[in-house]
Amino acid sequence: MNSKGEKLFIDANRLRLKNLRKRIFAWAGVVENLRMAKGVRMAMYTCTYDLEGTLGKASQWQVGDIREFNRRLRARMGKRLLAYAWVAEMQKRGVIHYHVVIVFKGRAPVPDQSYSSKDGRGHERHFEKLWDKGISHSEFKMRSPYYLAEYVGKEYQKEFDNFPLGAHAWAVWVSDLALKQNLRSESLNELRRRLFAEALENTGGIGWIEAWEEMEDLDRRRKSAQQEAGVGWRYVCQMMDEEEGEEFRDLVSKHIFTKVSPAVVAGE
Repeated sequence: MNSKGEKLFIDANRLRLKNLRKRIFAWAGVVENLRMAKGVRMAMYTCTYDLEGTLGKASQWQVGDIREFNRRLRARMGKRLLAYAWVAEMQKRGVIHYHVVIVFKGRAPVPDQSYSSKDGRGHERHFEKLWDKGISHSEFKMRSPYYLAEYVGKEYQKEFDNFPLGAHAWAVWVSDLALKQNLRSESLNELRRRLFAEALENTGGIGWIEAWEEMEDLDRRRKSAQQEAGVGWRYVCQMMDEEEGEEFRDLVSKHIFTKVSPAVVAGE
């Protein structure tokens, strides 16, 4: 009730949906700086439940399913996993499914497949499924983290009152490495940020560290060229005699030397 005695009703679903959209867009803004670096890729998993047991043991939703999936994902990928975000949707049949977007380097697993491989020493390793509740669909051709926003806008699938008790609607995560890189790039001035973006995009994109080094090298060369051209130089040269050579006049014209009287230099 407000000061006029009017009753105010808060739409909890709309408030929750608004927070969901804000978090997803904020996450996408953070990881956008990483997407152009060489070797950085994105993928989206859609994880669904097999209620009828058509592919194996029938599985129902349980509290912590998506948390366990993300725990396995981080353990499997290690430092290759830079960031992820997920949103839950309620299907028309009344069953939750999840859309998970990951930002990574190297290779990414297919969630509903187990596989075996050998390490560098020839030792056999077996990896269990990341998602064993049903099937998943994997899309490995994503180009922008904002793609997830398409699934955030479906209000009819965000009837949070119909979600099972204990079900969360979304979560976002960014690795410490990705955060540090993003903070460094955000601290750049406009010119250095442009040079950094150009370095990332050159020849299809290079590594983040390599792009940073190239940006600093470009900036050093730019400043050196400016100094050579006399831009921004303000050195004072005391004129010792009335004769001005051509070399001196050239320095004055480039603002490397400023022509002043000896009295000014002496502070008189």
